[in-house]
Amino acid sequence: MLFLVLLATLGILILVYDKYKLRYWDRRGVKSVHGVPFFGHWLPVVLATKFAGVVYTEMYRLFNKERYFGVYEFHRPVLVLRDTKLIQDVLVKNFSHFSDHPNWIFDDRTFLRYSVLRLNGNFWRAVRYKFTPTFTGNMMDSAFKRLLKSAPIDVNEGVLETREIINKYAADAIASYFATTIVNKNEFQKTMRKMFDMPVLRYMEVLIVEHFPKLAKILGAQFVRSDDSIVFEEIMRELTRGPSEFRKLMLEIMNEGVIEMKAKDFDATGEGGNVFKYVATEELMLGQVAQFIAGGLDTTGNTMAFIAYDLAKHPEAQKAARLQIQTVLAKHGGQWSYDAVKELTYLQNVIYESTRLHPVLPFLFRDVTKDYTLDDGLILRRGDKIVIPSIALQMDPDYYPEPEKF
Repeated sequence: MLFLVLLATLGILILVYDKYKLRYWDRRGVKSVHGVPFFGHWLPVVLATKFAGVVYTEMYRLFNKERYFGVYEFHRPVLVLRDTKLIQDVLVKNFSHFSDHPNWIFDDRTFLRYSVLRLNGNFWRAVRYKFTPTFTGNMMDSAFKRLLKSAPIDVNEGVLETREIINKYAADAIASYFATTIVNKNEFQKTMRKMFDMPVLRYMEVLIVEHFPKLAKILGAQFVRSDDSIVFEEIMRELTRGPSEFRKLMLEIMNEGVIEMKAKDFDATGEGGNVFKYVATEELMLGQVAQFIAGGLDTTGNTMAFIAYDLAKHPEAQKAARLQIQTVLAKHGGQWSYDAVKELTYLQNVIYESTRLHPVLPFLFRDVTKDYTLDDGLILRRGDKIVIPSIALQMDPDYYPEPEKF
């Protein structure tokens, strides 16, 4: 009898706690709807009946009169912004309050642990500043010239697997930036597919890594498994052996031994005279290579696949893009260059429109790094998660008449 009483009491306490957690936005005066116990609004995501972007979009349309609204990812409250002025404040005007990424699938045991996708705070600022020169126009021009010299992709007659061809091209594009080649390209592609393959148990593992990092460590759950990380780390070392500008910068930083940053120059936390120093380890250098793989391979493949799909559906756009390509190529004597590509304005518009319809990231997210007060008085507290629902904004008829039309 006593056991049943204790069990009932425990059940009641759990329900009370759950209700308290899922009334967070009510207490803050933010519009929201009460989610499912424990799951919040994330039950469809757990069941894989909807992906997160769809959940945000449905809520975006539900609260079409609000500047922002609240969502619950399990028990975690998330503030979703609708108002473009607020979004500009977060991403541009007052970015120093929102510079950190929330905990995501890139846990601290993967090859991505030292990429700027994973770093936060002053460490992130210092690394970003130090590696920004790798994206200058001259460096991109050099990388483009190397890409033109890379081995052509064999295309046989008959039915083609477009995505496979595009992924091989994306791998060549990454390798050309580092002035080298990926020797075992097939193994690389196989490992990438394995990493993003999501059978049920694998999908649940990734959800645990993203939303319950402490539990993930106890269970040994990982986004990138150890054997796959070994393959990627070998590829990263392979890429850094090429005589690229990136390698020169990497060796320069390694020789200095530290990455240094003055607080006053970068709006960093601390007094104006403070200097932040971080040890320039090999792992940190490889982490910057890792972000090219994580941020450039699958995203490039998806983007190009959707562009090919949209052009196939709209032959008039395909014809216009092809005509401009032929015209620009003739103007430059049949030779491609970085400057020539920048003249392909119609193709650029095709890319913009395709990525509007099929964004690689359907939403952006940030953590509040220091308390921030919105213009209506709502205080965003340090640690609050902010989401910008890109796909919902890009399909909003208030901004794009006939949003589903290419």
